[in-house]
Amino acid sequence: MRDKKPAIIAVLSVILLVLIVYIIQDVRSNQNQALDEDSVEEELPPVDQSDEENGELTEKPEVETPEFPIWYEEGPFELPITGAGGYTSIELNMYTDPNVEAPLVEKLKAGTPFEIQEEKEEWWLVKTSVCFN
Repeated sequence: MRDKKPAIIAVLSVILLVLIVYIIQDVRSNQNQALDEDSVEEELPPVDQSDEENGELTEKPEVETPEFPIWYEEGPFELPITGAGGYTSIELNMYTDPNVEAPLVEKLKAGTPFEIQEEKEEWWLVKTSVCFN
């Protein structure tokens, strides 16, 4: 029993040390969570700013912060296209009229710069690099 006594004391000491470290870490994480929750929940009242020119007080407009995640519905492209430009990412066929049956004028290679002059339904009248020079 005498030769087992130091081994038992060593094992119990290690277990006690592990428990103390675990308790300290748990207390620290609880304090950090409490600080984070306090800073999130703390709201400041709106501050009135004085206008130096006329001495009137004005309130800052409140801005709503969006909740995440933000979802959107994909719909038709509504931004104005005319005047936009870019570079072709693939080879594109250029027609004389907005119709697949119309005669083919030329094929634009990938990387060709263009500018959109007009939009007609799903077709664009474009000005190409040939016209830029």
